Amino acid sequence: MLFIPLLLAATLGPVALRAEVTIGGVTYDSVDTGSEFTELVDDIVHRRQDWVPPSPTAAEVASGFVVYVTADPGHYRVPKDWEQEHVTNLSTFLSPGEDKAAWFGLYALEELQDLAVTVEAPDMPFTVDVRNMWFWPQRTGTHSRQWYMTPELLLPCQNGRTMAPTTGGVLEWRPFHVLARESAGLWLTVTAPPEAPPGSYAATIRVSSADKPDLLLPFTVEILPLILRRPADRHWLVYCDLVDRQGLKLSDAQRPILLRDFARHGITGLIEVPLGEPDASRLKEGRARFDASPFITLARQAREAGLPGPHVCHYGEVGKVAGAVQESLGLANDDLQGEWPTAYRDGVVALARAAVEATQPAGVEWYVYPFDEPSQPSPHVLQTYEAWRAGGAKTYVTWWHGTEFLQQAAPHLSVICFGRDALQVFGKPSRGFCRQVDAEFWFYGSGCYDGQEAQMFSNRYAAGFLMWNSGATGHATWTFCRLFGDPFNDFDGSAKDWATAYPHLLQPNDWSSFQGVLPTIAWESIREGINDYRYLYTLQSLIEEIRNDPREVMQAAAAQAAERLQELSKKVGGGWLQGTSPQRMNEVRRHVADQIIALEAVMADHGTTAE
Repeated sequence: MLFIPLLLAATLGPVALRAEVTIGGVTYDSVDTGSEFTELVDDIVHRRQDWVPPSPTAAEVASGFVVYVTADPGHYRVPKDWEQEHVTNLSTFLSPGEDKAAWFGLYALEELQDLAVTVEAPDMPFTVDVRNMWFWPQRTGTHSRQWYMTPELLLPCQNGRTMAPTTGGVLEWRPFHVLARESAGLWLTVTAPPEAPPGSYAATIRVSSADKPDLLLPFTVEILPLILRRPADRHWLVYCDLVDRQGLKLSDAQRPILLRDFARHGITGLIEVPLGEPDASRLKEGRARFDASPFITLARQAREAGLPGPHVCHYGEVGKVAGAVQESLGLANDDLQGEWPTAYRDGVVALARAAVEATQPAGVEWYVYPFDEPSQPSPHVLQTYEAWRAGGAKTYVTWWHGTEFLQQAAPHLSVICFGRDALQVFGKPSRGFCRQVDAEFWFYGSGCYDGQEAQMFSNRYAAGFLMWNSGATGHATWTFCRLFGDPFNDFDGSAKDWATAYPHLLQPNDWSSFQGVLPTIAWESIREGINDYRYLYTLQSLIEEIRNDPREVMQAAAAQAAERLQELSKKVGGGWLQGTSPQRMNEVRRHVADQIIALEAVMADHGTTAE
């Protein structure tokens, strides 16, 4: 998969628009000029679905639809693999305090009017949020003139109606109709509160439509007798798009709404946050000052929302420091070619040190982000990293090619965040290189890169099993929400919108009316991946707790669980786009959960209780 340079979003200019074009059955007020947008029909994943669906049962004919489940929720379409996909009941499991996704599709045998899906679970210790997977046209690539239909937004539906996008981030209620020989995808988020008692609970999913008998689908929810642990030394960060971006335009008062949603999805830190304002006016007198109040304010809000950090500062903050020093010393751009003048270097170091000191009241670790994906070790790039490190700051770089840069810059790098497709360097795993140069190993790869919308597999895998198997200590999601014009129009910019989730606004394109985050399959999948990691981590923690217990029974239990953990973690992988599915991930997660439960039982039986 092609990774798009992160700077690109900031460099794209205004776009000429032409009015009112219909794409994929949706009429847009305007789209960017250029060749016509055409539907992609020959792609291996999005090709036209022209096969004959299986024959329904008599009960299904009466209800007017067939219930089926695909291995990835983003793949809803005409049912094909009948034996594997056709279902008459659903089940899921989760731990107390966890959110868990489940999904199913309805294939309409005839037009369905006023479709309603409810979960009947009276007096049960969990809640279920039911959403409609909204299908809409999206560009197939960054500058593509092709589009395909994909289920992306997850929108509330109830009482025979569904919310639907209109324009400018605004939703409206519409009748929930499904045309004959088309599918509706239903998304269930099951939430168990921390105090939920373990057990197996029998709920019912009721599917109804006008003039048809209701279909009752048994839905078993098992709450597991375990508590997931959170690793304090592992980080999941998101490019938050709160600074200098087309996209989120939130006030300080609105930010907590967004930050709480980040935390609920397992995110622990933010990338591209403000740092503050440098003051180099008295630099010639040896005085450097830094106003870090923007960083301190956001870090406080993040902590209160449940995001402990670390955070990564926006690279524009580095530019402000460089500009302030250059102006203070009266230097021209030509003066900074090649080796920097001593006074300039000392000025950057002094302001970096002032920034480090000024941010200490925030009580949170942060990294500075001078450049995005540098591939060449230019003197300016290397000296910038060296100067900020000399000033006491920790540094962050994204990398996916250019080994010469890594060789020369390594002494000045605190975190190397590798592109997902570049997890090997010099022919060896990136983790080993980072250990060799004493840098933290992070990687980026989930979010809204080309083709990732609606894909649970790629997002869940990156945030979970790939994070675990690679040994990385941090994972970055790119990017939360960068838009060109209308949030609900992927065709009104010179490039497709980059959005892992979308804003819900009450007035078109009016960010003062921001209500919160509209989830997508991709956004929910990242949470699922983080929880996959937490299951693996919880088992690993229990193993470590009893590994040194001298009793033979405990040694045997630890060894057996460790062997099983290694075996299970490797069952998801074997190549980026092959060898697994979200369905398989659920199966592996359940096996891990069973190991946790068994190990905790051994510990309880022999006088050792998990913390």
